[in-house]
Amino acid sequence: MDDNAIARAASDDPDNPVLTYDELQEFRPVSDAREVRLKLKLTQEAFAKRFHIPVGTLRDWEQHRTEPDTTARSLIKLISVAPELVESVLAQDKSPRNT
Repeated sequence: MDDNAIARAASDDPDNPVLTYDELQEFRPVSDAREVRLKLKLTQEAFAKRFHIPVGTLRDWEQHRTEPDTTARSLIKLISVAPELVESVLAQDKSPRNT
């Protein structure tokens, strides 16, 4: 398939409508885990421990080996907006965890 055929197939796909400039402007980027961690001035280990995320998972996200799922992206967004609140809520959880 050449580029023109790909473009035609994409534009003919009813599940893939072409977005207008205004529609594209409504999209908001998802916070990147590394960006949030650096903003908080935390090491990977400290961030993982503080927010109950396995350090290997955090490393995979930061190195783009895997992408956070919807729930994890929501957690990252919450951490970026209210890290103290998230830490406080998670600190109330006394169940054992593997980080």
